[in-house]
Amino acid sequence: RGQMAFGWKAVGELPGRANVEHVLLPLGSPSIVQAAVAADGGVFHGAVSPSTLNSYLYKVLGCPEPATATAATIAIGKRVVNVLYGHGKELTPLQTDQLRELCAAAAEAYARLIAVRKKK
Repeated sequence: RGQMAFGWKAVGELPGRANVEHVLLPLGSPSIVQAAVAADGGVFHGAVSPSTLNSYLYKVLGCPEPATATAATIAIGKRVVNVLYGHGKELTPLQTDQLRELCAAAAEAYARLIAVRKKK
């Protein structure tokens, strides 16, 4: 919403999984989420840069900062509507491309849902 990313859902064996709904990250400040928003194709996969927001995120998740993480955006036009985040496994270039394709397909599905709703 606006220039903020709000936590929504979490899966996995994270101690802070129940706290994800309390995550609130400004998109204008350095973070793993901002890296995805700025990345070509909307997918960032790599080393986590030191930042106050990343430290906050991992504190809320109840886990140590990972060596690598992945964040990918789902956008309708230029508006980011969702960000997928994960860590714990190095992705191959093929897996990164597949994640990019998944996000594009999700964006197209959202656009279709919005179009159908506007017709009613």
